[in-house]
Amino acid sequence: VNPTGIVDHDWIETNGQASFVALIALFVVAASIPSVNSWVGAIAVTTLATMAALGAWANQIHKWAHMTNAPRGARALQHIGLALHPDDHAYHHRAPHDRGYCISTGWMNPVLARLGLWSWLERSLRRTT
Repeated sequence: VNPTGIVDHDWIETNGQASFVALIALFVVAASIPSVNSWVGAIAVTTLATMAALGAWANQIHKWAHMTNAPRGARALQHIGLALHPDDHAYHHRAPHDRGYCISTGWMNPVLARLGLWSWLERSLRRTT
């Protein structure tokens, strides 16, 4: 309804939930791995920490894609394809609103669209609601 509404959110409102979920995931992994001294434990913790850090910033990257004047660093990341570019995200907000759900880089949008994932999920949700 209001694609630019996200622009008015502060960092906590934009990223707080994702950061909280990432923090819980890190605690669960830290508690369940017997020893980070093992190479498997070190790889697991490093992988999860990286995913948590990047995941926590996904909404911020999405917010930048909605901004008309994103910070210079964000524009640089958008330009080189490491952050979702506003032009690549804009079609998500146009009718029929059935594509472009990846909000951080958009890299997976063509693959997931070709696989029909979004259409399948929408059909599944319609059947259950």
